[in-house]
Amino acid sequence: MNLFKPLLLLAAAIALAGCTSSAARHEYKAEVAKAERDYDAAKRKCDKELSGNAEEVCEKEAKAERERAKAAAEANRKQTPKSRYEKRLTEAEADYKVAKQRCEDLAGDNKDACQEEAKAAYAREKDAAVADYKSERTSTN
Repeated sequence: MNLFKPLLLLAAAIALAGCTSSAARHEYKAEVAKAERDYDAAKRKCDKELSGNAEEVCEKEAKAERERAKAAAEANRKQTPKSRYEKRLTEAEADYKVAKQRCEDLAGDNKDACQEEAKAAYAREKDAAVADYKSERTSTN
């Protein structure tokens, strides 16, 4: 009889944890599905309303937003230093791709300067993400 109450509490805790992870998984899937729907709508708008490099920039922005949303959903689901680091890298890469595409409208030295600034911004963001990741890992250990 003495073991019954602790075992019942343990079973309830396990069941509650299972519900929580199931809810988190459901929320993650919903966020990813929303990101895909938003991307499809944005891409259709880009295709319909724009042409040339403006259309390419618009599509890169739509892809970047989709990747950011997916990375955020993953980081929220996992709640680990590594997932937050990967989210930051994904955001930096997405921003870099958009910036590079915007540079395509320029020519000559302006284009070169634009591309260099895009690379520099990407490198800064990567370095900041690495530093934060290392800091977070050492503070939790």
